[in-house]
Amino acid sequence: MLYRLRMMLKPWVDFFNAPIHYILGNHRAAKTVKVPPTGPQAPNPLETDFDSHVHGNGIWKWRHYFSIYHDHFSRFRGRRIRILEIGVYGGGSLDMWRKYFGDECEIIGVDINPECKRYARNGVSIHIGNQSDRDFWRHLHKTVGDFDIIIDDGGHKPRLQRPTFEEILRAIKPGGVYLCEDLLGTKNPFVSYLSGFANQLHDETFNPAQAAVKSVTFYPYVAVVEMLDVPRPPLVAEKRGDRWL
Repeated sequence: MLYRLRMMLKPWVDFFNAPIHYILGNHRAAKTVKVPPTGPQAPNPLETDFDSHVHGNGIWKWRHYFSIYHDHFSRFRGRRIRILEIGVYGGGSLDMWRKYFGDECEIIGVDINPECKRYARNGVSIHIGNQSDRDFWRHLHKTVGDFDIIIDDGGHKPRLQRPTFEEILRAIKPGGVYLCEDLLGTKNPFVSYLSGFANQLHDETFNPAQAAVKSVTFYPYVAVVEMLDVPRPPLVAEKRGDRWL
């Protein structure tokens, strides 16, 4: 009886174990695979700044975020850009972005807590509003203009993130970046929504997303949407050569 039960369960056990085997490989493969040597990597300035930040305004970040930031934001360093950070909280990330991007960047912070106004200073403005309020976003866009980088570290709830994304996407400059943090949970509705948005890039009928969006990238707890510098023309598949099977 026990043998029959184990045979019945074996396919399910194999199914759930397969991803682990695929990722890690078996013990013998681990011995024979040779990994080419790599040179030392340059330190990530964001992570270095975070590690040295002992006193002052608070910063709260998942450690793996810093490499994601650097991968997508490094090309903006030293340029005259405008950044929107949704979710000011302790105010420390405003200082972090200033150090990273340089004095030429303009930082706009948005938070629902009126006390965050204290963080406003030269080059940093703070706007108070609920990120689920579409009228707030439309007014902010009309008042401030477009953004090179938008970071949503606000309410962390899908009911807040979706209206923010839908309203603020039109405010991203060509070549700009939208990044949303803390997308937690395997059944997160906003992750599903962004996955549906990404699927528009695969539509066989050319659409506005294909014309404007360069890529949609997912990381653990993070999604990044990058815009094209110039509009993409309609997609075409061309043939070359004169011999075919």
